[in-house]
Amino acid sequence: MIFIFAAVLLTQFPATLFAQNLPKIGYLYPAGGQRGTTFQIVIGGRQIARANDVIISGNGIHAKIIHGYQGIFANNGDETAVIRQLYHHARGQTETKTVPPNKDGTQNPVTPEDVKRKYLYIDRLDNPTDDDLQLIYYQYFSQRLEKRPKETLAQAVLVEVTVDAEADPGVRDLRLLTPAGLTPPVRFVVGTLPEVNEFEPNDFDAPPLTQFQSWGTQAANLIPKNMRLQETFSLPVVLNGQIRAADVDRFTFRAKAKQKLVIATEARSLLPYLADAVPGWFQASLTLYDSDGNVLAQAASYQLEPDPVLPVEIPQDGLYSLEIRDAIFRGRDDFVYRVSVAESPLVASVFPLGTQTGTNISMKLDGWNLPTQRVALQTPPKSDAPTTRTLTAIKGTPLVKPILYPVDTLPEAVESEPNDVRQTANTVKLPVILNGRMDMSNDTDRYSFNANKDETLVFDVAAVSLGSAVDTNLEIVDAKGNVVASNDDRADSSGPNIGLETHHADPYLIFNVPEDGNYTARIFGVFFTGTPQPSYRLRISPPRPDFEAFCEPASITFAGKNTQPVKFHIVRKDGFQGEIRIRPSKAFTDWKLENAVISAKETQITATLTAPQMLGKTPVPLAFEAVAFVPKSSVQTDKSKDDAKESQENREEQEEFVRDVMPVIDMEQAFIYHHLVPTETLLTVRTFPPQKTTARKKK
Repeated sequence: MIFIFAAVLLTQFPATLFAQNLPKIGYLYPAGGQRGTTFQIVIGGRQIARANDVIISGNGIHAKIIHGYQGIFANNGDETAVIRQLYHHARGQTETKTVPPNKDGTQNPVTPEDVKRKYLYIDRLDNPTDDDLQLIYYQYFSQRLEKRPKETLAQAVLVEVTVDAEADPGVRDLRLLTPAGLTPPVRFVVGTLPEVNEFEPNDFDAPPLTQFQSWGTQAANLIPKNMRLQETFSLPVVLNGQIRAADVDRFTFRAKAKQKLVIATEARSLLPYLADAVPGWFQASLTLYDSDGNVLAQAASYQLEPDPVLPVEIPQDGLYSLEIRDAIFRGRDDFVYRVSVAESPLVASVFPLGTQTGTNISMKLDGWNLPTQRVALQTPPKSDAPTTRTLTAIKGTPLVKPILYPVDTLPEAVESEPNDVRQTANTVKLPVILNGRMDMSNDTDRYSFNANKDETLVFDVAAVSLGSAVDTNLEIVDAKGNVVASNDDRADSSGPNIGLETHHADPYLIFNVPEDGNYTARIFGVFFTGTPQPSYRLRISPPRPDFEAFCEPASITFAGKNTQPVKFHIVRKDGFQGEIRIRPSKAFTDWKLENAVISAKETQITATLTAPQMLGKTPVPLAFEAVAFVPKSSVQTDKSKDDAKESQENREEQEEFVRDVMPVIDMEQAFIYHHLVPTETLLTVRTFPPQKTTARKKK
């Protein structure tokens, strides 16, 4: 039975088992920085200590490696003794840097140079500031920290980053180039606000008590004499920190009465999935206190998203304290966060959620600190397929959360209230995209339409997937009042889990009309988060066969060879079952891709990619495209035709679809679930095995 179980594991999870020793970034701290500044970041991960370059996508960012470290915490007794000796010497408590002999008279085999090369921050003891002493004490002598980090987070690289003042704000891909190849990309954020990093200990903010002092005499011989108390930060600011084992972080800032602050967290969005943690990410929790310790506001999420946001109006001038911790009191090095505290624009809801290509329309906004209540949507066509576009700023001011809005080719309509009962249902002509709002928690919207027997219709709701705070349910009712079809949450049987959604709450169904007549689509909310009038889009149309294509890995390393396997995934839409071919994009004709045909019954394949001879040690981009012939919406296949004739006629009645292939990372969540997380770039590189040297024989 053991051998059978092992065989099953190897069959189901080969990529996970055989990729364990490949270089991988576990976290960045801090996970970003402000434009126009230079700062240092620590990159923690696996097999990264020998990294020789940092690659960050986009414009205006320059990074260089300062040093790579084999360890973040010291677990070896000899090494710990040396670090302790260096620390005491740096505080002026010893007269020499030499390491004393062991109790048995033998000399410690570890030298100061050994620990400086191996462990993070130890080289700062050569000429330390009080802050350096406090940092090193917390890192190496704190009783709370986990001294045996996970193997996936054991190594570190210290990097200096310079962000140009003109760099575009937003999320970038960051990779390390190591002798074994490129790491998968992780998210690095370019911000516009001033930034500060937490300074441990910051569990308490009532002077003069600090975490170290609370430990009493047991730490008296190690804590710095000039312990720095928590600073009061000015607004606006971005707070960077890590929640380590049993950690709680607090920050104090001064605010004025009537300020409408938006306190927004980036935590789960920085590192979407953790393979060895439940629920599979860092679930941050925020609490805001006044100077008397009273709770003003708290949150552990925002609408239907895990990262918390606190919109709060300050009641009076004074000091306020912000606390951040893990919602279920965990902690580890990769629990990294960024919290912005500012009078930033936060869009809570929009209407409509999207629009038709080529139309002039403005979107109505609700939220906090908005410079305008309406914004014009950009709708020029960019391709032959419906697209979802992103609005990241309004009048030059970055939004706390971007607005996603789809642009489609179908006619659109706006619901008209009242339409809660069948008698007042809005009459619509198909095909159509309906834009509606849930006016109250018990609101129900109805749309009446005529349909013919054997007609196939698709009902596709978009709400949660576009950031709207309502989980909807959909029912199709016939003329007699019978529910003939319904759906609450769409299934993912058509392909893999893509992106950050773990609950695909938007309804979707394909309805085969049983008889001629009048039908009603009924949509209602099953879960709200308090946002006023959350919006939705409902498409009712014949099937529009289409697909999306994805490739992994997003970092392809040719380890001393010319070929490499690449996996391609397909998400089929509206019942499309056609063949799909993958090929390098037109700018990359010197690349070759073999066995890259996905048949009608497949949703993924593994193809063989051959690199051009010129590919070397410098990473270069690559892109693929997917090609398929999709039936035109008006074509109905005649099953009575012979295969040859049907194939020829179908090809004439089909249109060629070319879709860009999006690079993704396969991320594991909570030991079992897998998600494909899109990235901005696909990079390739070739590594070369070390040259073997042979000693000459003496004559």
